[in-house]
Amino acid sequence: SDISSFINADYGEVISTHTDSNGLWFGARTGGEKVEPDEDDEVVEEEEVVKDVNVWVEEMQTVLEDAIPPAMESVTEGALCITRWEEALYRASVIYIRDDYAKVRFVDYGNVWYAALSELLVCPEPYNSEP
Repeated sequence: SDISSFINADYGEVISTHTDSNGLWFGARTGGEKVEPDEDDEVVEEEEVVKDVNVWVEEMQTVLEDAIPPAMESVTEGALCITRWEEALYRASVIYIRDDYAKVRFVDYGNVWYAALSELLVCPEPYNSEP
């Protein structure tokens, strides 16, 4: 069915990520509101930050694809992990756990995803800290 009528234009573009076996629909915003810095915030050019994060993530993905980490034995809320989104590996933080899946936030980009617990991998050194 067409879900476009349910999406408020104020939220930017929304993509359908997947549906689960219970018929629940999951989506992700591809945009968001822009937050202006406070007077005392350090101003860094957005393109410079995105470039640095993208380079770091690409290097991490290359290393992890060569030696894929094991699945997490125990998943807890707040845990840092590695999981796939669109076939690539990214760092994520577990927001909550429900049944056999977890809602995660990709720490390098801020988007949210639902991943099966079996798809949450151990986040190895040196990727378990800020880039």
